Parts: sequence; structure tokens; C-alpha cells
Amino acid sequence: MKHKRIPALIRLVLFCAGILFLFSCGAQPAEPEPALPETSAPAPETETAPEENEESETSEAEFPAVELTLPEEASVWAALYEDRFGEGSADGVILTPEEIAERNRAVIESCPTVVDLSAPSSLSSSELDAEIAALEWRAEDRYDREGVLIDTVIRDAVLLNRAADSAAEPENTPAVVVRRCDMKSLPTELDAFSYGDTQYSDLQLTELIVGMPVRILRPSADGAFLYVQCPNYRGWIPADACALCSEEDFSRFLDPESFATVVSPRLVFDGTVLDMGVRLPLDSEDAETVFVLLPERDADGRLAAAAAALSKTDAVRGTLPYTVKNFFRQAFSCLGIDYGWGGADGGLDCSGFVCAVMRSFGFLLPRDTREQKVYAGEIRPTAGMTADELSSLLSELDVPAAIYTASHVMLYLGEKDGVHTVIHAPQAGEVVCMANFDPSLPTISLAVFH
Repeated sequence: MKHKRIPALIRLVLFCAGILFLFSCGAQPAEPEPALPETSAPAPETETAPEENEESETSEAEFPAVELTLPEEASVWAALYEDRFGEGSADGVILTPEEIAERNRAVIESCPTVVDLSAPSSLSSSELDAEIAALEWRAEDRYDREGVLIDTVIRDAVLLNRAADSAAEPENTPAVVVRRCDMKSLPTELDAFSYGDTQYSDLQLTELIVGMPVRILRPSADGAFLYVQCPNYRGWIPADACALCSEEDFSRFLDPESFATVVSPRLVFDGTVLDMGVRLPLDSEDAETVFVLLPERDADGRLAAAAAALSKTDAVRGTLPYTVKNFFRQAFSCLGIDYGWGGADGGLDCSGFVCAVMRSFGFLLPRDTREQKVYAGEIRPTAGMTADELSSLLSELDVPAAIYTASHVMLYLGEKDGVHTVIHAPQAGEVVCMANFDPSLPTISLAVFH
């Protein structure tokens, strides 16, 4: 994975331009005040912005997409696909960005855990209190990473820090994630494991990636944690992992007109981890580079911007074209990544792996398997099928698709030498890998992403 540092003068110019164009409100309070227009850029400068946008919109013809390297195994499966469906079929666009956006709207309307962040949360104070209060410690003994028992004094302190009886209305303050962080069920940095385990923390919910918009619903009593709504989850994150912003800047990360998407499995730029599917506002591009605005947190905890130059081998303008070949590319580029329950320790769990791959194309999916197997795509129930029936269905299946068991999900690759094959994040202690799929394994559903 490659990235370029911008020379100091160019970086300064990009930074200032980005601030004027995208973050003119970034230093203002979250709620607009009368003084806000006085801090906006002068009229002559703002009048030039549409022209810059028009140049950026037409730059795709000037700067064609860089051909991305296809992992060896991905090439094998793309060739198998074309053997079945014809030469060039693996490069055909399955769904356009507009069609994917329509599918996302359908998921938002049907799935209770996926929300439209453009509107404030509809939770009432009593509903929020009840939800926060319901997130408790397990009754059994739990231990930290060093194997030390988490005693009742620590447990009680964490519970008090929730401030769950505040009866305050949800704040709905807009913010943007500035560093990859864990979302937990309680406001603490602690993990809580069964004795002898350091992989499956009771408190781990999911990981939040850089550039992800969130709405802050309530701070913890000590202010060190925030209970937030992200696009597909609610929970506690460290307060310093996000930056407060105006609604205008929030919308530029939630639904930007021009943006770039990270397509490498993991990219590090100036110490900031950018996961697969990270989406950042696009400033400009050249033949080999996309210049984006990286969200940062200023001294007051508000949103600032840093210019970043990302190689077009690591990030693409817009989203990656949704093709079978690109699906195989994204899935196989994750081979060897460590399993991480709920995305802990920088890893991927089974449903997080599916989310990451499909984010590359702009899909918004539920985070957990319990919702994915019902709302992730074109769902085909498989419960009760015999092994022969399921095998027959898989043989006729057109990828991309996912197979859901009661508590696991695997991306289906196809059939090779009479064997159904998947790629998945199996369990703690293992890595993302290929595996033969046994049709006699009880399954719940298939999700076809077409």
C-alpha cells in the first residue's frame, strides 16, 4: 500500500482551500448562530467553488481509473466465473452507484439497526435511558486482558459513569470519527473476558472507522465517553475519537458530492489507520493520486481538516465499480487479516468482513449477522433444506453472495472442482481464509447482492 506526502507549500495550499471550501463552519458551534455568515468566505471566493467542482466532476475523463492489482486467487475465481458466464462477464457492472443507493434506502427503511443519520434520532429521553440502563455487566466473573478479576468497585464505577438516569433528551450533536476506535456497551476502555480468554470481550460491539459520521446522544458522567448513533449501531466510544461539527460539515461526510473510497484492506497515513471502505471528501486528483481531506480534532474538540494524498492503488474516486472481479479482489485482499471479535485489536470478525468488502462499493449493511441474514440483500431462506437441495441452490447461485448460519456468515465464491468454496473470518486465533463449504451444515439464508 502506498501513499505520498505532499510538499509543504502544496500541502498548505490544499489545507487552506479545503478549509475554505469544505469546513467554513467547522470552528463554529454545532447549532448555527447569527454570527456564522460573517465567518464565511468572501463572495468572490465562494463563487469560484462551483467551477472547481465542475473541473473535478469532469476529471474522470482526463484521469482514467488506475488498474488495480488482482490477487492471484482472485484471478483464478474471476477466470472460473468467465468460464461459466462468458469472456468479460467478470468486468460487467452488477449495480450502478444509484442502484446501490436505492438498496441502501430500502435497508434503512426495513432494518431497525440501520438508520438515516441525516435526521436526528427519534429516541425519547425515557427510551434512551432504558436502552443505556439495559447495557449491563454479565453476572458471572469477568477478567481484564491481564487476567485480573474486575471487582465490584470497578463495575459499579463504570455503571455510574453511564449517567443513565439523567432523563436528558438525546443531544443529537453531529460529529465525525477521526480515529479508528472500538464501540462498547459500557463507557470504559476495559475489556471483560471469561476466565482464560482474551479474545471475546463481553463489552465489544463493533469498530468505527475514520470519516464515519455519528450523532452524539449523551456524554458519560465524566465526559470521557460518548453514547453515539453510527449508521448501523449505538454504543459508547471514547470522546476524543470524534470531532464535533456543524450540520453542514456533517452532511459532507455523510453524503458528499465528491469523495474517494479506500480500497486497500488497511492503509496508514501519518499514523491514521484508514480501513477498507473509508470514505473521505475529495479535493482534487491527478493521474496517480486522489487528494482528500482527512478529518482531525482541534484543541477544542471540533472538526478540522488535513490534506492527504492517497495513491490510486489504495483509494479510488467515488466507489469501486461493483463488478464480480472487484468483489473477488476486495475479498481476497483481506486474506491473512487477524480475526477480531467486533473489530477488536484492528481485526475483522465474520460480519465485519462482509461489511468491509461491500463498503468498497457503497453498500450500507447491518453490522451483525442476526440482521444481515434478514436484511443484507436479496434474501433466500435455506432453513430446513437438505444438503442436496442447498448444494443445488449454490450451484445455480450467481456471486456476489453470502451464506448465513445461525451465528456466522461467509462470502460465497462459487463452485470449483465440484466443491463449494467460501472466504470468511472464522474465529478467534485464525485469519481471513478460504474454506470448503459443507452443504450439510445447517444454514438460515443466502443473501445475494444483486
